[in-house]
Amino acid sequence: MDKALEVLRKRREELIHVFEARRTGGVQAAFEQAAREHKRIHADVFSLAQRHVEEQGLCRPPGEMTFLMLGSGARGEQSILSDQDHALVFELPDRDTETDATRAYVDRLTRVTAALLSEVGYALCSGHVMASNPRWQGTLLTWQNRLEQYYDHPDWENIRFLLIAADATAIVGQTSHASALREGVASRVARSSFIRWKIADQALV
Repeated sequence: MDKALEVLRKRREELIHVFEARRTGGVQAAFEQAAREHKRIHADVFSLAQRHVEEQGLCRPPGEMTFLMLGSGARGEQSILSDQDHALVFELPDRDTETDATRAYVDRLTRVTAALLSEVGYALCSGHVMASNPRWQGTLLTWQNRLEQYYDHPDWENIRFLLIAADATAIVGQTSHASALREGVASRVARSSFIRWKIADQALV
């Protein structure tokens, strides 16, 4: 795994050349190219983390997992020094409840993913917006219930969580899961004039 991490680390470091060449290709083109590579690196790290965890004997849950990028990375604005912002949606067979085995796997996988991304050069998020934080992982039903709780108690922190989820972009797994989160946020914001006012008010501060 050390060799694979070194390759990924070099790929990330080489992104500096993309920005150094921005005078010929333009700033927008540089960010678009960098965004594509950031997403590929994150996807490769996630796959590496999966293999590492499964080699430790924690078998993968039967349901599919979707690794999401959030924040500047999801918006294609990630610079060389950007930190981690990601989340996880996972499926359960026949909508069964989570088992201890599934919980152990998800916990280990997300922690290893964050650690490997840090090794590659993406700093841990100081605000803990990472899939290793239980707030940023769960089944699609868990996510929908979570968004509804934020909507029901719209203080600024919960509104901020809604806005972060609105950027969700799938880099591994089902794009429909990311779409469901974005549409869930949009529908709740559309139903609440108070939330829209709070967003506008915060933008003016």
